[in-house]
Amino acid sequence: MPSTLHEIVEYRPSDIEWKVTAGIWALELIIYTLFIKIAAGILLDRTKMQAQPEPAPPIQNATTPSHPA
Repeated sequence: MPSTLHEIVEYRPSDIEWKVTAGIWALELIIYTLFIKIAAGILLDRTKMQAQPEPAPPIQNATTPSHPA
């Protein structure tokens, strides 16, 4: 890589550059994991927004009174 003095020098990333690169990769993996988790829930139809069936009303027997006297 040419330097400001027009000499060819070898480039080595600093520790800060390696840490920034590792942080970017970690953030990308977290976002990817969240997207996969959301997509798997949608594809497997496990969302919380599904309509729940209403329970059937209790059946009262005509021979037994509903209120004791």
